[in-house]
Amino acid sequence: MNLYLAALLAVQAVTPAPQESNLEAESGADYFAALCSLSGEWSGQMAQFEGAEVVRTFPFELKLECLSEAPFVIETNTFHIAGGSGGPLQTLRIIFPKQESQTMHMSYFFAGTEKMFLYESKRVEFENNENWTIVRQSIPDKEADEAGTSNSRYTHSRNGSQLTMLRETNSDAGTQNWKLSSKLTLSRIP
Repeated sequence: MNLYLAALLAVQAVTPAPQESNLEAESGADYFAALCSLSGEWSGQMAQFEGAEVVRTFPFELKLECLSEAPFVIETNTFHIAGGSGGPLQTLRIIFPKQESQTMHMSYFFAGTEKMFLYESKRVEFENNENWTIVRQSIPDKEADEAGTSNSRYTHSRNGSQLTMLRETNSDAGTQNWKLSSKLTLSRIP
């Protein structure tokens, strides 16, 4: 049994169904279709921000798999951070769309632990499979980061074989005070 299938089965065994959200948004199925067009391998740089300043950059690799027999995406991220434990850090995400709604569930695996998050599709601008922008946002108070409770918004913009991904955070769900946390600039590996 491969690692992905074992992780998926483990997630399905312990994962509750996502709860509906009352927020207005785009279809999760449309978001998922755009995300699946990224299937394959990508590489580039990740920049992390504090305020408007870049505090560090490092090489980053993304592998995305959409399986036709099951409605989920498997995303493997490899962070090549200098000064770490000597080797690259790897994370695994499994994203499950909830059909006919904007809600998505994500199981995130790192260092032998699993965290579960709920997201919803907020925007889908789809020109074709190689040119689009999609935005997902955590459902308020469902995601915690090292500094405490925070909401996250992820924007993916694809332009052919180029992909830009932004992560913004907002510690006050009642405002639109989003702050850039990280930016990935990736190219498809042929």
